[in-house]
Amino acid sequence: MIELVDIMRQKDDQPFAELLNRFRTATQTEEDIKCIQSRSIDPSDVNYPSDALHIWAKNNPVNRHNEMKLHQIPAQLFNLKATDQYPPNVSQQDINRILARPRSETCGLDANICIKESARVMLTNNIDIADRLINGQLGTIVKIEVNQNNKKPTIIYVKFDDAKAGNNLIQKSTSSFVRQNRVVPIAPVLAKIKIHPNKPSPEIENAIPFNIGLRC
Repeated sequence: MIELVDIMRQKDDQPFAELLNRFRTATQTEEDIKCIQSRSIDPSDVNYPSDALHIWAKNNPVNRHNEMKLHQIPAQLFNLKATDQYPPNVSQQDINRILARPRSETCGLDANICIKESARVMLTNNIDIADRLINGQLGTIVKIEVNQNNKKPTIIYVKFDDAKAGNNLIQKSTSSFVRQNRVVPIAPVLAKIKIHPNKPSPEIENAIPFNIGLRC
């Protein structure tokens, strides 16, 4: 077992990190609550940061917000669906049970995502930790490369907010578009999901289109 003890996302704001830790352990003070409440802003307010990352406790409001933000973007919508492959000896019951699992149990990937150029996105899995292509990195889709035969996206080019994210991949790329625009090419990935996680068993190959989740 490994215990993570270093705070990374709030490492430059120690008071805020300590406040979050108190909420995490239900030891928050009245001052902590007042501090959080002082930041409350109504969506109807003219200063409401509509492009900021939004977080909800349930999936339905997340989906509604993402759909609303996507609808506001005047660009072509791409609906990316996973292609699932499985051994012939796996029962349909097992297949249905595995594919019904939440994203947290399917390698952090969605079975279906919708994207547009200029949409905000977030990496949902670690691609290259050393290159800072890690779970939680936020960015904007600059370009979507499409296969002209089947009209399906083959590469998504993302400009990450973190200027260091994907630097190694950009420098090694043979694409002039990647180097000139300093964008990171995100390609399709293949995730293997064990039917019985704690014992030897067949695997379902979950060919999730891309290793990103929509975060408008």
